[in-house]
Amino acid sequence: MLLQNLSCRVPLLLAASTVMVGVTLAEPGSSARISAIKNDLLIEHTSGILVAAHRGHHVLRPENSLSSIKSAIAVRVDIVELDVRLSKDRVPILMHDGTVDRTTNGTGAVRDLTLAELKLLRLKDASGALTDERIPTLKEALDVARGQIMVDNDLKATDIEPILEVILTANMIDQVMFFHSDPAILNRVREIAPDALVMPIAFEESGIVGLLKPGDLKMLHILETYNSAEIATLLDTSRIAGWTNALGAADDTTRVEGPEAGFGPVVANRPDVIQTDLPGKLVQYLKSRGAHR
Repeated sequence: MLLQNLSCRVPLLLAASTVMVGVTLAEPGSSARISAIKNDLLIEHTSGILVAAHRGHHVLRPENSLSSIKSAIAVRVDIVELDVRLSKDRVPILMHDGTVDRTTNGTGAVRDLTLAELKLLRLKDASGALTDERIPTLKEALDVARGQIMVDNDLKATDIEPILEVILTANMIDQVMFFHSDPAILNRVREIAPDALVMPIAFEESGIVGLLKPGDLKMLHILETYNSAEIATLLDTSRIAGWTNALGAADDTTRVEGPEAGFGPVVANRPDVIQTDLPGKLVQYLKSRGAHR
């Protein structure tokens, strides 16, 4: 069972690091805003709820685009979730799907296209209309996010070394987190970058207690199907930040009936982070309740 395996593996995350010879590091990504977000996320646990923009602010801008990151920053979102894949020439780029068919005017698998070929394509917006925006590289995304917003890397590639090299070269390991459903991938992240913030997922409620080892685990993705205020208390006691989603039912209800009906039940469960396709609306709702900075 995944949770049992994870409870054994998390304490064994290795403290080794990869030295990149001849690489010049950029200035650190930390800032007063990033420090405040991380304080709320990892230390306070009771100062409010953080908002994560799923694939950026993609209701208004193309998903996983630079403008979707800028739009999320503009409405004071705390974390932007981005999907990271590798091009044929192993350059980390932003793309949710394994192919470019749905989100661009091109066709084909991302892994079969070079960066130069990917950069020829134009991104579509939420309505399917073509825009002038191009597929961003991870480096370009980090440049936009630097000092402004935390970045959640939803790893869509198992070859993670090129992804980590970009982040470490940008000197932004303090501003990113890593999500993957396979704990072995997260272990590998921590082998390369011991200070990396990783977030495993608990697919079932029954195995959570075995994961709550202070110092080993700092974040946990909790499924909305079993999330509760009791789980939030358990995580708070263990000094672990809980992440849950409003994607799907909660977001859909918000669109039709308003934020109290849609977001209200999710907020009542007191997670530390809520990921949503409606980040602007969630920030406004939380602010109205005094639950967001």
